[in-house]
Amino acid sequence: MGDFQVAIGGGFWVAVRGRVNTEIYNEPVSGRVMVRRLNLDGDGQADLTVHGGAYKAVYVYDVENINYWREELGRDDLGYGQFGENFYVKGSVELGRAGKSHPF
Repeated sequence: MGDFQVAIGGGFWVAVRGRVNTEIYNEPVSGRVMVRRLNLDGDGQADLTVHGGAYKAVYVYDVENINYWREELGRDDLGYGQFGENFYVKGSVELGRAGKSHPF
């Protein structure tokens, strides 16, 4: 992985309190992905109250956070995109509040 990677995903059904549709498990992609006002091309959002839309179109996560959760949970199987992130970055500082613009 370089210093920046894009991940997108489509939905599937999981057994949680019955059956729910989730889009949280994204997969890394190569090449460019267009960021739109409401989402990224090819990325679905199952629950628009927590992801997607004009103010939550992109989710950025630092690789160090993924490494932390792997260790904390004792799970080597946690891969990039497992937390629903669209962009994961390496060596960044926490980026701050939602709605703020950050250059990459």
